[in-house]
Amino acid sequence: MPDVLAIDWGLKRLCITGESGTVSVFDISKAQPTKLGEAKLADNAHIVAVDPATNRVYFPLGSWLGIPVLRVIAPVK
Repeated sequence: MPDVLAIDWGLKRLCITGESGTVSVFDISKAQPTKLGEAKLADNAHIVAVDPATNRVYFPLGSWLGIPVLRVIAPVK
């Protein structure tokens, strides 16, 4: 179930994620959003932030082997 939204206003993209860890990305440059892609990122990847200066998308993923993990994804423009 989606529970987090983040918008990249520069690229006009909407990221939607939830506790399932699936991330969906939509192009919102037109009146009707278009899905660009969807993938399973990681379990509980339900926090997302977008850096408007770099268009990078950040996902804090809890810990891996006791170490906090921050996944950073650069967009394909």
